[in-house]
Amino acid sequence: DKTIEDFRVVGLEEVQPAYAEFDGDMFAGLLPSNNGNRTGETMFWLFEPETQNIPDTIVLWLNGGPGCSSFNCGVMMENSPVPPPLHAAGFCCLKPTPELSYNEHAWTRATTMLYVEHPIGTGFSYGAPQPEDEMEASSDLHAFLLNFFDVFDHLKSSKFYVMGESYAGMFVPSITR
Repeated sequence: DKTIEDFRVVGLEEVQPAYAEFDGDMFAGLLPSNNGNRTGETMFWLFEPETQNIPDTIVLWLNGGPGCSSFNCGVMMENSPVPPPLHAAGFCCLKPTPELSYNEHAWTRATTMLYVEHPIGTGFSYGAPQPEDEMEASSDLHAFLLNFFDVFDHLKSSKFYVMGESYAGMFVPSITR
């Protein structure tokens, strides 16, 4: 059985100094998302701020696609505490980028943020067979969340919100049914 400490992220500020400005704990890793005949593991990255403006809340963030990485988009480009710096229009993400920067407007100032690579087969999440529709994908995510809250049981009593963008507009309703 895994514990919270198995997922604690340490030393990231040595690679990207801006992470030292995040006032809280980070956890990342793979947890089982076994669901019937589908087996696999789902990748997550949890940002748990020391203090948050809306206490006792957690937001599950999903990107669309399907198959768009929540790490690539949600964490690295949108609402996490340490995205790449802003660039002028026309800047191509393939050009060398300076150090990451601390985001004063990160959602982690308001709430705990859980980014999940969903559905299995997206980003670092893997498994087989692949889900064929939103209901199968949401069942896989439910299996992951049961395992997640077993490990991070201190978050079970938090108000839980599911948010996302693009095709996540299909995932969010099927997950919250």
